[in-house]
Amino acid sequence: AKLKKPLDKGLQVCNQASVTSVENTTPSFTSPPNTAPKPGGTPTCFNVDSSAQLTVVKDVFDQKSGAQLNGGVAKPKQLLRWQIKVQNTGNALAKDVLIQDSVSALLTDVQPLDGGTFDAATKQIKWPVVASLSTGATDQIVVRFDAAVLAGADNGAAIANQAEVTIGGASGPQKSDDPTTAAKGDP
Repeated sequence: AKLKKPLDKGLQVCNQASVTSVENTTPSFTSPPNTAPKPGGTPTCFNVDSSAQLTVVKDVFDQKSGAQLNGGVAKPKQLLRWQIKVQNTGNALAKDVLIQDSVSALLTDVQPLDGGTFDAATKQIKWPVVASLSTGATDQIVVRFDAAVLAGADNGAAIANQAEVTIGGASGPQKSDDPTTAAKGDP
């Protein structure tokens, strides 16, 4: 048999069979190997070992044309839209999912979308915590923000940054990845 996912880490799964026959209609219950038989038997149990595994992808687009600009060139005052997608490819729920993004000093007029808030002093956007993110190809969180390239930005200046996603109980943040490059975890 296969277990359905997602399952919480540490969940105990137990099973016990019973045997009857035409001659003996009183059930006889099973026990795990190497255990002393008891009346009523003993269920065979195990604990689930599962974890959430996040994939975080961040893209940037020109607001007018919709063209993807990851690794491309943007001009001063150009209006851009960033999109951050989070998926759970693990086998446990991701709980208390927090997405935040420290925005480059080369951006101005930052407008978080999808319920995000922007702290101009720290240049950080935070989106509301999502209680849980299930597993599966269609389960995802998508957040966005708009910004303009600073009017005085130097020609050729790189505007690179990474979003960070944390989940409850995890040891540290998961950083976003640029999907247009082969390198993993790049801004």
